[in-house]
Amino acid sequence: WAYFLLYKGVLFKKMVSFQHLALRRVGDIDASMVSAYRSFTVQAIEKHFLGEGEKFVMAVFQPPYDQGVYGLVNNLGSIVVRTAFQPFEQAIFTAFSMTSKSKRKAGSLQRQADLLLLLLKLVSVFAGICIAFGPSYSFTLLWFSYGKKWALTEAPRILSVYCFYISAMAFNGVSEAFMHATADEAALKRINASLVAFSIIHSVTSIVLVKTLGTYGLVLAGCVSMLTRVAYCWRYTVDYFSAAKCPLGSILPAPASMAAGLVCCALVVVSERIHIPPGGEESASFDKVLRHFLFGAGLGVTLLFILYRKENAMLNSLKMFRKGKEE
Repeated sequence: WAYFLLYKGVLFKKMVSFQHLALRRVGDIDASMVSAYRSFTVQAIEKHFLGEGEKFVMAVFQPPYDQGVYGLVNNLGSIVVRTAFQPFEQAIFTAFSMTSKSKRKAGSLQRQADLLLLLLKLVSVFAGICIAFGPSYSFTLLWFSYGKKWALTEAPRILSVYCFYISAMAFNGVSEAFMHATADEAALKRINASLVAFSIIHSVTSIVLVKTLGTYGLVLAGCVSMLTRVAYCWRYTVDYFSAAKCPLGSILPAPASMAAGLVCCALVVVSERIHIPPGGEESASFDKVLRHFLFGAGLGVTLLFILYRKENAMLNSLKMFRKGKEE
C-alpha cells in the first residue's frame, strides 16, 4: 500500500476520488454509483449468510464432535474451492463483464452463449470425475491426509456426499459469475431479492435435514441450495440469450466420455469393497489402502486420456476463444 500510494499516486487519483473515500461531499457522488454500491453491499451480506449459515446451524443443533468432523470435511473441500473455483470464476466474471451492453447483437450474443456452454461443459467433465472417484476415495484421502484415526470417523462418509456438493458448487460458481457480470441494475435488484429467498430456503432445509440426518443432512441441504441457485441462474441465462441458441444438452460430455466415467466409477467401487470392505475399515492396512489408491490412479490416467481424445473439440474451441480474445 505504501508503494502504491507514494509511487502510483497519479494513477490512483485517476482511479479513485478521495472525496468518495472520505465521504465529505456525498452530494457530488453519482446516484447510479451509490445505487450500485448499495446493491453489491446487500449482495455481499446475503452471500455471507448463505455461505456461513450452515456453521450457525451446526453450532446450535450438533455436538462438538460432529462440528469437528464437518469442519474437517469442509476445510478439505474449501481447498478445491479456493485453489480452483475462485480463480476460474473471477476469470469468467472478467471475461463476460468486458462485453459492453451496447454490443449485445445477435452475433455477439451467440459468441457469448457458445463460450458459456463450453465453460459449463468443462465443469460437467470436472463434476463427473469428482463424482466417479470422490466417494470411493474419501477414506483413502483422509487416511493419507490426517491418518487412520480420522479415517475411522464419520468423515469419509460425509466427504463422499460432499463430492456432490463440490460439483454443485462448480456449476453454481460459473453460472453466478456470468449472471453477475452481465446483470444490469434492475437485474441486480432481482438477484438480491432472490438471495433472500435462497437464504431462507437454505436455513429451513438445513435445520430440518440436520435434525433428521445429522451432519449428512447439512451437506444435502447445501446441495439443494446450490441446485436451486443454479436453476435461477439458468433461467436468467435463457432470458439473456433469448436471441441466441443456448441448448442445455450441449453441456453434457460425449457419450463415450460418460460411458468411460461410469465404468471407472463401477471399478473403483469394486476396488474399495475388495481392499476396504464395509465394516472392515479398522482392519485396513497401509498396503491395501495403497493398492486401492494406485488402482484408482491408473484408472484416472486412463480416463483423462479418453477425455482428451473424445473432448478434443471442446478443448480446441476453448483455445480458439482464448486466441480470439488475445487478438
